[in-house]
Amino acid sequence: MEGEDVDWFAAIKLPSDVDAAKGFSFVYFDSQSGGWTQSTLPISDKKSAIGATLSQLYKINKKMFAIAYNDDSPDGPVDSGRAHSKGVAVFDHKFGFWMVHSVPNFPPSKVLQNGKQKGRSEKTQEGVADY
Repeated sequence: MEGEDVDWFAAIKLPSDVDAAKGFSFVYFDSQSGGWTQSTLPISDKKSAIGATLSQLYKINKKMFAIAYNDDSPDGPVDSGRAHSKGVAVFDHKFGFWMVHSVPNFPPSKVLQNGKQKGRSEKTQEGVADY
């Protein structure tokens, strides 16, 4: 949680009425922490466990694979009437991560390019824009 590499971690976003962070608070558990801890940083902060992990998505190069998937259309309304499939994966030849989540329209679609609409509501996107 303090920026060190870990073998694995889990995070749970807390409801918006839990504290002053208004839906940006989360609890965190990793391979070294020994228990759940509430993060001092909001989930949207680039230095939080989530932000630091996702920063790898923005630093993609030709030797890496990245994909973000979200069954809600990035331009349409959020469909909350059923189960959802959302996630981000980034890998190179040695390391990587696969993050499964339930946040609509995340990560922001402006980060990704080469999107292809498949089916009624599934959006598959590959690659990332240069930053």
